[in-house]
Amino acid sequence: MAPRSPKSQHEASSKRLREMGEDRISNLPDSVISHIFSFLPTKTAVRTSVLSKTWELKWTLTPTLVFEDLLYWDRDTRDFTRFISRTLLLHNSSIKIKNLFIDMDYEKDPYLDSCLNLWLQFVRTRDVEELSLQFDDGTFLDSPWSIFDDGPEGYLLPQCLYTHPSIKRLTTNYCVVGPSRVVFWPSLKSLSLREYEYPWVYVVARSLKMFG
Repeated sequence: MAPRSPKSQHEASSKRLREMGEDRISNLPDSVISHIFSFLPTKTAVRTSVLSKTWELKWTLTPTLVFEDLLYWDRDTRDFTRFISRTLLLHNSSIKIKNLFIDMDYEKDPYLDSCLNLWLQFVRTRDVEELSLQFDDGTFLDSPWSIFDDGPEGYLLPQCLYTHPSIKRLTTNYCVVGPSRVVFWPSLKSLSLREYEYPWVYVVARSLKMFG
């Protein structure tokens, strides 16, 4: 048998190293893997599903979900929203979700509003503790739907979020609460509101320590 070329030897060595690295990580407890995932953008965590059959659903164990449309600049908004919806649907329902972070352009669009409402229903039913909704208001003037809407600008938070016993930290940008609403957040400790409209809202948050 002819000796292998240096290139072939290097490729074989690299393959063994990759396999060893994958085996070591795969043998870690799920709790450790989910902790590692919590530091990654969700898009990156989901990509690990192609590594092997073992990794196909590992990402569903992450307690932190981070969606930033900056990472999806090559796709349109609907691709991004479909990705979020599918990710939330497939996430392991037995895993406690600590943090949900959504950063995206927002425009007045019935489809987008319906998606957001479903996502926040997910927040409510899964007892998410930390929620961040960072919306860019720069798209309002470009939205074809804005000419039909004479209400307040911003995303109107759905009623399911007005009573949320588990939420501890809430950060919003360009969101709206309907008038004459009572908001009940008994566990809330930190509240940050930017570019908001909350007319005549009574907030019950006895644990609140930080507001700004």
